[in-house]
Amino acid sequence: EAMAAGAADINVNGAYLVALGRGKGVNSRIVATAGTKYAGWHLVVKKNSPIKSVADLAGKKVGISANGSISDFLSLWTMANHKVKFTRVPLGAGGMVPSLAAGNVDAMVIWSPVTYKILQDGTARTLINFAEAVQEDLNAGWIATDEIIAKRPQAVQGTLNALFGAAQ
Repeated sequence: EAMAAGAADINVNGAYLVALGRGKGVNSRIVATAGTKYAGWHLVVKKNSPIKSVADLAGKKVGISANGSISDFLSLWTMANHKVKFTRVPLGAGGMVPSLAAGNVDAMVIWSPVTYKILQDGTARTLINFAEAVQEDLNAGWIATDEIIAKRPQAVQGTLNALFGAAQ
């Protein structure tokens, strides 16, 4: 949204957003890898849920943040790789944990740091740790607008150098 509004030249986000954005006139490209594992992403159920395996989700409701989101992608990956069919329910980021707690969904695909909190406090338990289960891919990238890449490539390179230098 910030790039579409002209308020940001570089950001980090899901790699798939570049394709979605380009289709809507947000001209940007991935300029560096930000993530290759789905670290902190889990498929969880309530701690006391009778669901013991992914197969038990057949015909159940699984919360995702939004259609087209990484949680949606990982829910689709789960259905395909575990040959199970469930209903994906978009809840919005803020609705995920309350919906699981209230029993509105049977499970949810959730991200860190929320996963760490609900696993640590015993609210939920993991069925799938996606960082371990999904083969590495370019799931997050540093994204820059075509305009800054063309007009100020040194700014793009300097930004990446600073980011990766700080991480190192």
